[in-house]
Amino acid sequence: MLLSMTFFTSGALLLATMPLHQTYWAQTFVSVLLMPGAMNLSYPAANMLMSSALPKKEQGVAASLVSTLVNYSISVGLGFAGTVDRYTTDKALGRLDAQKVRHDMWDSEAGTVQIRLKGLRASFWFAVGLGCMGMVVAGVFVAVVERRKRAAVRA
Repeated sequence: MLLSMTFFTSGALLLATMPLHQTYWAQTFVSVLLMPGAMNLSYPAANMLMSSALPKKEQGVAASLVSTLVNYSISVGLGFAGTVDRYTTDKALGRLDAQKVRHDMWDSEAGTVQIRLKGLRASFWFAVGLGCMGMVVAGVFVAVVERRKRAAVRA
């Protein structure tokens, strides 16, 4: 899980710091390689952790719970990131009635592009924050497991 969260954080960090007119292969492609790897590591790891903590007759329920939580967390995280984008963009517009101005956000003027980029980057920084939080939680669990192993060896 710690490795998975590290991959996710690294991928989001690459996208958050990417310059506007950079080639696709420099940061975006690397991020596209890292982030699915994070998902492919976290889902089986979560299933194994939950299944090993429960008796055999409850392991199917544990796998179902992991699948449900993964799907909910994707939806909720996307919703939060969209909210961060929306309010950052509205704040960057600096107008009280941003709803009336949102139709102008589709043009390609330099100022409009910078405002849209600010909202998008804020969403990626939010993802970096979530990834860092996941790394801390996974790191704490790694430390706890290692401490228990050392205590068992000593006993």
